[in-house]
Amino acid sequence: MSCTTSLPCVCDRVVSPVSASLFQARQACYATAMIDVDDAARAVVEALSSGDPDRVDAARTAYLQVDGKGAVAADMRYRLGLSRLFRHRDPDGAIELFKEAAAEKSAPVAPEARVSLALCLSSRGKRQQAIFELRKMLPEGAAATIHTAQALDFLSMLLRDSGAAHKDVIAVDETRKGHLRALATDARDGLEKAHYLLRLAAAYADGGTGIDFVSARKVYDEVIKLGARAGESALQAARQAQKSLPR
Repeated sequence: MSCTTSLPCVCDRVVSPVSASLFQARQACYATAMIDVDDAARAVVEALSSGDPDRVDAARTAYLQVDGKGAVAADMRYRLGLSRLFRHRDPDGAIELFKEAAAEKSAPVAPEARVSLALCLSSRGKRQQAIFELRKMLPEGAAATIHTAQALDFLSMLLRDSGAAHKDVIAVDETRKGHLRALATDARDGLEKAHYLLRLAAAYADGGTGIDFVSARKVYDEVIKLGARAGESALQAARQAQKSLPR
């Protein structure tokens, strides 16, 4: 059906051979990219199965050439960062990879990458930068998670090492104890509960006052009362720590 007007109309247009070719080229590129990503992902799985760490690193690096954004890419960068740090003794290379992984804020691995970034920065003498990175994980009112508790543990340590104001250290330690207590309360598994209680007791002991030591001793008692549910290593750690606490 054609238009009744003499003016050009969309219904009279015919797709030119050039336009069709461009469309087909785009579709082909898209399909090729999908195949490349799938192939790259399979190559990583195969490399992991081989047990060859150099092959694993190469496969993860190749994957990033075809898929450099998103959660999977963040995970690849984080694990490459661990390899740079522990296998190659290259903290500077690890820092860049951890930074890029942490930048993918919605990726599940991002918090772990940020903690690792902070620890690497601290090891390079960049303590204030490390503190800054850890604070990014702790917005006001943040809910207690495995990662916030970890960030608070390290932040407390770095603030003490840097000679931060006493009030700042106390504020972080109060938040730290709150997060650890929440995680211990929510834990249903005895081993997990004992793990958080041991860290909570250590947080109290870090305060260094008589009242802090009394509080720490009470938390160690909680571990001991768990009995076999806590696991033998946790029970031994709690008993030994009680003996070493100042009276």
